[in-house]
Amino acid sequence: RFGHRPSSIILEVNLAFPPPFEFAMEHDPAWDSPHNLELPGHMAHGCSLSYAARMLTKRLEAPRYVLFQVSKTDALFLREDVAARLLGSSVAPDEFECYQSNLIEAHGVVPTRLRRWFFGQDVRSTLAEMRNLVREELGEILGDEAGVRARFQLTVGGRADEELGAGGEDQ
Repeated sequence: RFGHRPSSIILEVNLAFPPPFEFAMEHDPAWDSPHNLELPGHMAHGCSLSYAARMLTKRLEAPRYVLFQVSKTDALFLREDVAARLLGSSVAPDEFECYQSNLIEAHGVVPTRLRRWFFGQDVRSTLAEMRNLVREELGEILGDEAGVRARFQLTVGGRADEELGAGGEDQ
């Protein structure tokens, strides 16, 4: 470690997965080979706002970061001490409010479905629907064999599979 943390991080996030859904693609060698990039915008890429927020605000060693704002597909995080100096507090704004007040630029999901996921109450069926769509897209992008093999994470608030009654990591 070199003992330095940047004062801010701007991170492109995948807004097709609204809070509290935590999505992240994992590395797979199939991504290193040519694949079908001619598909229109797809949802199987990067990580969601909730995943990024949990990684930078809870799982990272101190000093951690505070979600400051979301603009289109970019999330701005400030280091805790910088947020305290600039904003007078290191308390993050509400992740749901940041998402909802943003001009959403989500790929691979139609607005009506995204709205249903964000405001819906049935977390289990939403997770199942999201997993099926991602797996289907991975097959279209990487080919059937690699699409089945490609790994990704999809949870709600980092909770264990048993707590939700649905699988967290997709194998």
